[in-house]
Amino acid sequence: MAGRGGNDVGGTPAGYRAALDEAWRKLASIPPETAALLTGAGLGIPGQVALEYFGRTVRISWPVQGREGAPGRMESLFPLTGADQVVLLHYLAASPSDSASRPETDWISFRQLWGGAVYWDAFQRRVIAPLVALFGSDPDLLHEACREVFGQATREAGFGTASTIVQALPNVALAYVLWAGDSEVPPSGTVLFAGRANDWLPTEDLVHLACVPVQAWKSFVLRREREQRP
Repeated sequence: MAGRGGNDVGGTPAGYRAALDEAWRKLASIPPETAALLTGAGLGIPGQVALEYFGRTVRISWPVQGREGAPGRMESLFPLTGADQVVLLHYLAASPSDSASRPETDWISFRQLWGGAVYWDAFQRRVIAPLVALFGSDPDLLHEACREVFGQATREAGFGTASTIVQALPNVALAYVLWAGDSEVPPSGTVLFAGRANDWLPTEDLVHLACVPVQAWKSFVLRREREQRP
């Protein structure tokens, strides 16, 4: 899928057009070499960076300003929603003031993110409840789903009954944690964020980022159930 900054993005809901236009404008003010250095993206042909998004490559061609300007372009071999595109552009335009302010392994809860309490209900509804519904009765299935869907972009975390770390972006990792239930306590789950997540993305973007694996795992589980039917 390809999206052009400043123009209608094919297949993108109208609600994302303004956000995409603004994100492309901000990105145009940053040299691609600087963005790549700060964010861990790779440099491609002049004016283009290659960014790993959940272990898959998205190529972003920089918008060119001025009379001979050209819109930015985003290309990938897999579908990107409007929300995906906004997150990627926000990430590339991030400029953390102190890249060593907090170690990546310092995990924090969603409520510790900026404005986490404001988005808590949406986060519970869109991420935690579906996560527990998918894997609460069989936490170990989480590991199988991770290997099948994201491969090398995941690693085990060592939390709870079952857990996995998903590398969403070069500097943004998420830890999905499940606890098995018993006769008295229902299964539960949570998602932890690498401590510097808000240096790279606003909390609203992190909600979407946390949704991406859950939706992919849901598709995997449904496909697995169909294949196991007699």
